[in-house]
Amino acid sequence: MGRRASEVIEVHYRVDRAPAGAVSVGMRCTDPLCGIDRGAMLDVTKTFRAARIGAWGTLVIPVSCVAATGADLSMVDVPFAVEASGEFGVTISEVQVLSDAVQARTPCPPPVDPIR
Repeated sequence: MGRRASEVIEVHYRVDRAPAGAVSVGMRCTDPLCGIDRGAMLDVTKTFRAARIGAWGTLVIPVSCVAATGADLSMVDVPFAVEASGEFGVTISEVQVLSDAVQARTPCPPPVDPIR
């Protein structure tokens, strides 16, 4: 994937139905879990549960957060994936990778718990 430390994944979304379970975002690789137990996925449940239903929001995730999971990002097949363990309604209008040194310092969401 070869991303620089200053790049971020920016997602414009609208929550249509609050998540009933856990929600994660990340990447998928040739090896389904990108070489580690939990895959290159981050837990963003709190973000989507806190969102106002019907309002547009922006989620910013530094690419370094995905790399920090220990995943082998040289094997990425799906550069953006969303998973939910229960009912959840979300509309995504745009996903892009941007170079933004300021936003790249955004705190990382926790990695997904492999037990889920």
